Amino acid sequence: MDSEREQICRLMNCEKLSLEGSTHAALNERLPLRVIVDVVFFEQLRLRTSISGWFFVNDNLENSQDHSGVLALSNNSRDTAQDRGSGMKYMKKHVSEPEQVCQSMK
Repeated sequence: MDSEREQICRLMNCEKLSLEGSTHAALNERLPLRVIVDVVFFEQLRLRTSISGWFFVNDNLENSQDHSGVLALSNNSRDTAQDRGSGMKYMKKHVSEPEQVCQSMK
């Protein structure tokens, strides 16, 4: 039974798990510790990539200011502000879920 579980876990690609699948795997006590560590590692990597991408976009927006200090936005400035707002909500959600998983593991 344990050898079957280990074989299945070796076939599992932790990088391709959905957020729900990663959360379930991280909280599953029946999985080997190595798999749980891999799942949490790849979620952290995914989060870091998302955050760094957001900061890259944010830096580009700051660098697109004209000399008067006003952002050079297109006519869709409302859409851009909404996109940034929804991006912040998305990031808060994705940061809070791994934090909850880490807290439950303590």
